[in-house]
Amino acid sequence: MTEPFSVRPFEARDHEAVLALWPAALMHSPPGSETIDVLIDSVEGAIAGKHHVWVAEAFGRIIGSAAVIRNNASLAHLRCLHVAPDFAERHVVARGLAEMAIRDAWERGYLKLVVHTNLPPAGSPPPFMSWASNSPGNAR
Repeated sequence: MTEPFSVRPFEARDHEAVLALWPAALMHSPPGSETIDVLIDSVEGAIAGKHHVWVAEAFGRIIGSAAVIRNNASLAHLRCLHVAPDFAERHVVARGLAEMAIRDAWERGYLKLVVHTNLPPAGSPPPFMSWASNSPGNAR
């Protein structure tokens, strides 16, 4: 049975909790100084209204986040997908965050959303995007 969680837009009061997830909560990204810089930029950009960050919350605790970083009017990047390592079903939460971020990017009119991951390109999609391989137009 999946633990209950909700996904909502980032609020300025979430700043510390989102940054505290790094680096243990990274999903499919290598930890490093570039990663924390992108995370800090995405959180500060969300506070300024430039980027869009989503948080997953369970039992009053921030357990994950995902950032959509605007490049221009038609291009955005899905970066910094984090889920707390102690949450039992991390991939379920990651999928919820990814789906919300993707839906939001679509509704904002982005024509392309680049998903950043360190998984090999020849492999199957990350577990949080397993639906992608079954979508029309994504046949292998």
